[in-house]
Amino acid sequence: MKAKLRKCRDFLLDHPIALVVGLYVVVLALGTGCMLRPYCKSGHYEAARELKHNHRIGVGDVRRQNEFATSMGFYTAPPPWLAGKYMIARSIPAKSIPPGSDLSAAPLAERADIEVAAKKRVLAFPLPPNSPLLGLLDAGTPVVLVAEGTQAKPAVPVPATVLAIVCQRMF
Repeated sequence: MKAKLRKCRDFLLDHPIALVVGLYVVVLALGTGCMLRPYCKSGHYEAARELKHNHRIGVGDVRRQNEFATSMGFYTAPPPWLAGKYMIARSIPAKSIPPGSDLSAAPLAERADIEVAAKKRVLAFPLPPNSPLLGLLDAGTPVVLVAEGTQAKPAVPVPATVLAIVCQRMF
């Protein structure tokens, strides 16, 4: 038995990458085991980042509560009862859900809340499915709209705020 342990130790000392890969496999197995525990599937999720009013829930927005896998940085796709839903935080004073908040009683909706004040207008801007703007824009993001100018009238920048990102299909 000692000879086998010595041989294994010598192999690991001669091949340090094998030690790193072995440790990675152990951490990955522990993380996967924690993620597959049955109670995790029943709604024990929290916000992984601030979720603003009209934010559409997607990958990276939620994590399982108090999990070893979460502490190691393993984030999961949101469960079906959260995926693609909009966070409707209009009734919350801060108009957002802070990171670490329990999502089991979060105010969710199938559609974005597009009600605006009487003096404001809602404008829709279609984006291609793989547009880099989808990763940069979120509800509440300030933007500047600029229409093309003509020779008679120059372009005028107009400040605006993204109300919601409405997608046809998410997953």
